[in-house]
Amino acid sequence: MFKWVENNSYEYCFGLYDIKCLGDKGNQSKGSGLEINPTGDSDFRDFDVRRVAFEYFKEHGVYTTRGMGAHFVSLICEMNDLRGFYQNGGTTTMIRHCKFSANGTFGAGITSANARIIGCELQDNGEHGLGIGSNGVIVMGNSLRYNGKKAANNYDAIHIFGVDDCTVVANTIRGTSDATAWTRYGVALDAGSDRTRVGLNTYIGLGTGEVLDNGSKTRIEGLGQGAYGIGGTPTATDWSVGGIVRNTDDNTFWIKDYTGTMRKLA
Repeated sequence: MFKWVENNSYEYCFGLYDIKCLGDKGNQSKGSGLEINPTGDSDFRDFDVRRVAFEYFKEHGVYTTRGMGAHFVSLICEMNDLRGFYQNGGTTTMIRHCKFSANGTFGAGITSANARIIGCELQDNGEHGLGIGSNGVIVMGNSLRYNGKKAANNYDAIHIFGVDDCTVVANTIRGTSDATAWTRYGVALDAGSDRTRVGLNTYIGLGTGEVLDNGSKTRIEGLGQGAYGIGGTPTATDWSVGGIVRNTDDNTFWIKDYTGTMRKLA
């Protein structure tokens, strides 16, 4: 629908406002609602997208591979075959008060370093609600509901793909609707995810647990909110030193000490 692919171009301070764009994915072989995919020595900065909707596209609602300081505000991306929003590059993107729902794969996929995702709704997407693939991303005050519709208990509300220094705080995460636990973990960290802060999130009805920490130096805040939730006595193999786990059977809390031993908190 809207596409920037110029080679060696330099675009600054352009905007797109107050428009709704409908694709025709049943008759399309490819195509996204908004695509910014320049080649060569190109630079896109400070573009601004507000009160715009992209729905029913064969690929993504929004797809961009560049951009510094981009702002997406009150953006709606729904019922696209792949991701609702996919930024595969760039830095310091701001995504505020947006809605990404009922997309075929991720609600949003972010590989923009130091991006901010604040006050958004990510709901009923096929795979992860939000996938993070860049360092320094902040995820705050969002609502993530019933993601993983492609296969129950196989995808996460927020999945961090082995990147560092991210913050996930004050989000509300729901996993179960119509008696089906769609979402596996509220927050899942792959190996190589270092120095992540997770805290003050609300977890409701997750299929497997609240937090899966395969990273290191993770800071999980708030017992019962930021702690893991699993059934049965925890073992030492599933998380890093300092990680806290809640046994949901008896509501006891455990921590892994520096020797690798699980110790029950008084």
